[in-house]
Amino acid sequence: MEQLAELKNNFGERKYQYTVDVIYDNRHGGTDVEALKRSLTWHGEQGYRLKEMITNELGKNSMTIGVGNYSSGVNSTQDQVVLVYEKLVEL
Repeated sequence: MEQLAELKNNFGERKYQYTVDVIYDNRHGGTDVEALKRSLTWHGEQGYRLKEMITNELGKNSMTIGVGNYSSGVNSTQDQVVLVYEKLVEL
């Protein structure tokens, strides 16, 4: 029982620091793997670990233009990868 109480006390004193990085799709619409590697490497060197990774789809619409019998328009989407990093800063 004493060990359990000690574990609870130690756990309650932990403090974490968080940071977020956002990686956007590359110009071809795929995940920017090089940017992802850079983010993971840099944060790892700073003592952070990856806590969560979320993919967020962003909608992008452009105008449709019509002249006479001709019309043109573009509808595209872009994704972003949201990386949440965590670092233990105090026990």
